[in-house]
Amino acid sequence: MSDRTHPDWITPAPSDLYDRLFDLREQIGVLRRAMTRIRIDYGRLHRKPDALAVDDLGDPIDPIHAAEQVMHAIQRADEDLSRADLRLNDTRGRYATRLKLTDAAAEARWQQIQQREHRDPIERTR
Repeated sequence: MSDRTHPDWITPAPSDLYDRLFDLREQIGVLRRAMTRIRIDYGRLHRKPDALAVDDLGDPIDPIHAAEQVMHAIQRADEDLSRADLRLNDTRGRYATRLKLTDAAAEARWQQIQQREHRDPIERTR
């Protein structure tokens, strides 16, 4: 059964989705700040070459090179998140702000919410 035909599916309000896009952008910001902190910490390791070593489980690798690769990978991931944030901001401002429900859809949504709120709880038996 698809979401649109499920009896408990309630049409989302575009304004709620707009707010959720904002929340998602805030979560990206939190993630980017965490990535910056860990990249800084890897930079601290990188500046202490005498304190770094690598295991012998794979091909030989220089520990400084390994730390650099981690920092570069985190930087690239941060750039990807930055582009995602910009894309979400653009679509939120250009398109998401424009969406609204028709009067009929808003009325149907309101009725769905009212039905859900007034539904008797299901009695469960053992």
